[in-house]
Amino acid sequence: MLNKAICLLHCAFIICLVILFTHCDKELSTTQPDMNIFNGKILFDSNPQGAAIFLNGDNTGKFTPDSIIHLKAGTYDVTFKFEPYLDIIDSVVLPEDQKVSVYNNFFEDERNFGYIVCNSTPENALIFLNDSCTNLYTPDTLKFIWPGNYTITCKYPEHRANSSSIEVRGNQARSINIRLQDTTV
Repeated sequence: MLNKAICLLHCAFIICLVILFTHCDKELSTTQPDMNIFNGKILFDSNPQGAAIFLNGDNTGKFTPDSIIHLKAGTYDVTFKFEPYLDIIDSVVLPEDQKVSVYNNFFEDERNFGYIVCNSTPENALIFLNDSCTNLYTPDTLKFIWPGNYTITCKYPEHRANSSSIEVRGNQARSINIRLQDTTV
């Protein structure tokens, strides 16, 4: 009987706790809800894809292709960053509750071309770019080169061909000097 009484007391205690916690006063807000829900959206894409997206100078942490939603109407400064290319800066006007697409092609921006000034000892060596003959002879400049890593090889009669690697960045001239060893000695 004592066990039954203790069990009833435990049950009554648990029921009181449940009633106490489920009937607490709820907080009420007297402020009006914010009705400024913006539905503007900007879609971002680039060629090549994977460019970092900056909006009004702030890194969004997003990469192309991607989008940013719930924007209010206005003008936005958009920057695409993609190493080793130069940044592409654009301005976008977003109308009220509209969707706008922004696309930039790094390959169409001629500022991204680089140049390689090729010299050799001896001069008049035939220049190869990544094992492809350019039909140019040193000293000369390889123009309109996309950013990236390249291997320059020079060949000259009775000399051992020699190569060197070089990185080209957007709007940058790089110089390379290749010394060829005389094989007649």
